[in-house]
Parts: sequence; structure tokens; C-alpha cells
Amino acid sequence: MKQSENKKWQQILLRQQLANVKKWISQLEQAYDLPFFINSEYENILRALESALRIPHAFEYAYKLVVLLHPVLIDSGDWNRWQIYLNQLHDAAKDASNLQMGTIYVQLGDVKGKLGAFKESEQYYQSGIKLFRKIEDYNNLAIALGRLAIVHANKNELAEAKNICDQALEIANAQNDISISSKISLNLSYIYYRLQDFKSSLKHAEIAYQNFRNLKMKRDATKALLNIVALSSELGDWLDVERQAQSLLDDLDKEADITIYSQLKNIMGVAAYNQEKYGSAESAWHESLLLHLQINDNSQIAGIYNNLGMVYTKLNEWEAAQEMLVKAIDTYQWLEDSYNIANARDNLADFYIEQEEFEDACNILQVAIDELTANKESPNSAHLISQMQEKLMTLRAHSH
Repeated sequence: MKQSENKKWQQILLRQQLANVKKWISQLEQAYDLPFFINSEYENILRALESALRIPHAFEYAYKLVVLLHPVLIDSGDWNRWQIYLNQLHDAAKDASNLQMGTIYVQLGDVKGKLGAFKESEQYYQSGIKLFRKIEDYNNLAIALGRLAIVHANKNELAEAKNICDQALEIANAQNDISISSKISLNLSYIYYRLQDFKSSLKHAEIAYQNFRNLKMKRDATKALLNIVALSSELGDWLDVERQAQSLLDDLDKEADITIYSQLKNIMGVAAYNQEKYGSAESAWHESLLLHLQINDNSQIAGIYNNLGMVYTKLNEWEAAQEMLVKAIDTYQWLEDSYNIANARDNLADFYIEQEEFEDACNILQVAIDELTANKESPNSAHLISQMQEKLMTLRAHSH
């Protein structure tokens, strides 16, 4: 009798938990400002997801929750926690459709990419791409290819990245889905940025921005505008960068938009540095670093270590400069980013030059040149190698 009673109450509890899951799905579907709603109810929603992952035969509800949450949470920085839920969803997906499995693979690829695990990210994207090809789901295929292209770009495999992204854009255009083609245009903008073809990068970012605005896709429009601000920085429009960046910051919720907020602070640091406002640059980069450490974005963290190393060199804060540049090199080595390893070594050589330690500067430049030459070359790699070779020749001539 007691065992039967316990079973009865367990069934009642499961029904209550499932009703709560359904309630949160309904509220998420009806939310006017989804990112704001998720941020304000974050822990409650994740508890509902945890319930859905525990309840037997509730995979469909857990999957629906994840699909609603993923586009927002992938920008939140809570990636280690989100990865746990995605792995649990994957383990529960015994009877999932090819579409569902492909979507889960792509979501896992997203979070692995954010964590800097590019090899695993690539493998998950490839698994998703295979399933989307099998079921001829060309919209999701284009999205997955676009994201795979970003992984190759982050590994400095830029020719491969552009080739894959061009394929993705061609597929998206054939489907006449402007929202998807705009997202891939934004991916292509990033690849051109890595290629240092800033005009082409700006063109694709502006196309994406206008389309997102017309489609009232506010969050995506903000990401596109962030790219435009970064490109204005590269093109030297420093005052315009500061104006645009501050305007964007004023519109952001620092907690809900922590990734975009921290990236903007980084850009403002670049603008200040290039106007020789080194104190302002250090302040902006320091705030950006604290935010990126909070969300564990290793690629951005490495870049800010590198930037802080440069500004501390300008400020004659030698110990801090060396520490930041060594941290940048170590983090880029973990990410296997050959171009940025060499770039950070080049900045460390500048540090040694300022210290008049010319032999150390020559040694580190030679290591950087040899390592970057041994890896796959891209146009930006060739340009950096040429710059370092010229600097090395000048140093050796000076030392003799």
C-alpha cells in the first residue's frame, strides 16, 4: 500500500513538473523581448529545463526549450553550464529525428567554438551538416556551413573559411531566406576582416545590418552594427568609432548583453590607443578583460592580453607589459591560432626593443617568422611575415 502511495505521488510530481515546463515554453514563445525575459527569469527557466531533462519521455519538451533558449544563451557567456545541458539533451535523444539531431550537433558546435575547442566544434558541425544534407534541409545546411566557416577562420584557415562561407551564401540565396543569407553575410564579413580586406568586410556587414533592421531582428542588427564599428576602427575613423560605440553601449543591458558589451569596450580601447589616449585605452581594455574572463571567451581574452601588453609598453609599465604579452602567446597557443601567436610575439619583440634587449627581440622575431612560415599562409600571414623580416633585418644591422 505504501509503495503504491509513493508511486502515486511520484506521478503527481512528474505531472506538476511537466506542467511547469510547458508553462515556461509558452511564456518564452510569447515573450515580446526574449533576451530580457530570459535574463530576468534565468534560474527559473533553467530549473524547468533541468526538470524536462530528468522527466522520462519528455525529450520533445526539453528540445523545444533548448531551441528557444540557445540563440540567446550562446551570447550570454555561461557556456560551460550550457554545454552540460546540451550534452544531457544529446544523451536523451534516442528517438530524435534527423532534424533534431542535426540541430543538437550544431548547438554543441556553437558552444565548443565559444570555448575555443575548435577541433570538437568542427566535428559537431560536420555531423550536423551530414544530417541536413541527408534530409535536404537547405536552410539549416546553410547556417551550419556558415558557422563551420567561422571555425576555419578562427584557426586562420582563411581560404577554406571563405570557400565554405561562399557555398553557404549560395545555398541561402537559393532558398530566398533573407534572414539566413544576412547571417551568412555577417559571417563573410568576419572572414574578410580576418583577411584584412576591410572594405569587403564593411560591405557585407552593412548589407546584413540593413536587412536585419528591415526584418526587425534587433539583436542581429546590433551584432552587425558592432562589426561596422570595429571596421570603422580599422579604417581609422576614431572619433566616429567612439561616438557609435558609446551610442551602442547606452542601448545595451550590461548583464543581458555581456558579450556585445565587452566587445564594444575592446573596440573603444582600440580607438583610444590609436589616438594615443593610452590611459583611456588601458581602462577600456581592463574592463573588457574582466568581462571576458567572466564569460571565459578565450579568443577575446587572448586579444585583450595582447592589447594590454602593447599599451603597458607605451606606458613604460614593463613588468605588466611582459606579463600580458606572454599570457596572450600562451592563450593563442592553446587556441592553435598561428597568426595571432606570431602577432603577439612581434609585440613582445617591440617590448624587448624598448628595453634595448635587441638579442632577445631578434630571437623572438625569428621564432615567430619560422612558426608562421611553417603553417598555412594566408594574405595577412604573408604581410606579417614581411613586416617581421624587415624589422629583424633592421635590428641585426643595428646590432652590428
